[in-house]
Amino acid sequence: MADEKTKEEWYQLAMEAEKEKKYDLAIEYHKKATNLGNVESMMRLAFVYEYGYPYNIPVHLRSAYEYYKKAAESGCVEAMYKMGEMHFTVLANGVDYTAGHKWWEKAAKEGHILTMFLIGKYHLYGIGGYVKNFDTAMKWLEKAANSGSIDAVEFVIDGYKNGNQPFYKDNGMAQKWIKKYDYKGTK
Repeated sequence: MADEKTKEEWYQLAMEAEKEKKYDLAIEYHKKATNLGNVESMMRLAFVYEYGYPYNIPVHLRSAYEYYKKAAESGCVEAMYKMGEMHFTVLANGVDYTAGHKWWEKAAKEGHILTMFLIGKYHLYGIGGYVKNFDTAMKWLEKAANSGSIDAVEFVIDGYKNGNQPFYKDNGMAQKWIKKYDYKGTK
């Protein structure tokens, strides 16, 4: 039978249809792959429904949310991050910080570096329902830096060098981070 394809075959057919700008067919094939558990198709459909691009379809955030959720529940770390992001905004049909925290904690636990960095920043400023706590923020920022986030390193160094709130001006701490992460600056 024609429908007895694997999730990978449906995904490949969807991507070929997309290249040929046959977007209705691409969506149909991605849905078939998704129903068989293909996480790449889940993420592709979520992206397309969130932005309408590249298929030039109307944005449908509820569908984007459902596909991100399905992918996150299948273990996709990027989808876990996106679920948290959606819950921190109105994209998930209203703000739900508790759900956002749950998804971001899962993503961070799985090693999602941007999530670690953002949890640190959110704790630093007390936003997104996170309690403002400098020590907790620094633990998350250091965890992000230790995982390879140059953004976290630059953010902390800049904070100490310039005394940006809630940091205090402390060139010694800035130098400590520069040395610890062998920071050479960006150009």
